[in-house]
Amino acid sequence: MQTQDLQFQSERLRLARTAKGLTQASLADQLGVKRQFIHQFEHDERTPNDMTLNALADVLDVHPHFFMRQVKHVITHESVNFRKLKSVTKTFQSKIVARSTILSEVIRWLEKYVELRDIEIPQHYLDISGTSIEQVTQLVRDFYGVGLNSPIDNVTTLMESAGVICVQVGDTSEKISALSVDTHRPLVMHNVLNKQASRMRFDLCHELGHFVMHKGTPTGDDLTEQQANSFASAFLLPQKAFINECPLRDYRQIDWKALSEFKQRWNVSFQAIFRRAFDLGLIGAAQYKKGHILINTKGWAKKEPYEHEAEKPSVMNDAAKILNFDFSIYLDDIEKEFGITKEFVKLLGIEISENLEFQGNVVNFKKYAFQK
Repeated sequence: MQTQDLQFQSERLRLARTAKGLTQASLADQLGVKRQFIHQFEHDERTPNDMTLNALADVLDVHPHFFMRQVKHVITHESVNFRKLKSVTKTFQSKIVARSTILSEVIRWLEKYVELRDIEIPQHYLDISGTSIEQVTQLVRDFYGVGLNSPIDNVTTLMESAGVICVQVGDTSEKISALSVDTHRPLVMHNVLNKQASRMRFDLCHELGHFVMHKGTPTGDDLTEQQANSFASAFLLPQKAFINECPLRDYRQIDWKALSEFKQRWNVSFQAIFRRAFDLGLIGAAQYKKGHILINTKGWAKKEPYEHEAEKPSVMNDAAKILNFDFSIYLDDIEKEFGITKEFVKLLGIEISENLEFQGNVVNFKKYAFQK
């Protein structure tokens, strides 16, 4: 795409900079200019010349024509469900909002060619309905047809089948294991640093809890985070089945062999099991504390044994393959369309594998001509 006769969009510079996690000062340092220059570019007080535009693009892992596209759908901070909001820096929040905005642009463009699953997320507002979280999770399990007596085979597949886009991202805060974005198509970003299958499943269910219970409600405070945690716990471990099967009881010694078998069957962490047992009154505070001390002593607080293989998202990968096979659209074409490089694509959590097997969460493709 030629940059001649196209107008520089200051908001695109702000998007690229914040998506890379850079301040105006740090970007200016890399370019060897004063911070005021960047400020002027971002506030339409000055327009970069071709040399400066190329330098900006090089530092930010985009192509010059990236800055010429209008920003049509801006995601706000209020649309993102950040965990532990008080401990998350403004720079990190802005980085995620910017990446979500660009990723959402890519998804909107993909939807011209591929038909994704309908969004099917039931809404249950606790303060309006008076329904308990236990009841909500039972209703949601019933809605998705997974019953109340057995584990959920694959949480990622369940969420993608419900129309959610799941991506795995790096370069994020270690304090944030996952976050979700309430946009035209719900997004969940999972931190690749958290590779344990059981905790990843819990994180995804936590974000599902926000979609179910907190749509349009500010999150990140202690109450909404506790509610989302309780949702994840009850959704993964339904009350009746848990009470019947869990080997933990207050009057018993901890049977780690039986507990390990239970963990593997339900694909949850030891920490989640102890918490659920405590919440349901199967164990008291002393047994709960003892369990956590043992988990920490064994080093399992960071890495537990008896883990399943981690789940992987498939929708973006499948969509890319459909574009490839049916429209001869390749990753290079997507990069050219949006003016982003392969490095920037990775920041968005888009990974295209060599595996040709389709998972089936992309429904179909639409026959639109692709204009190169």
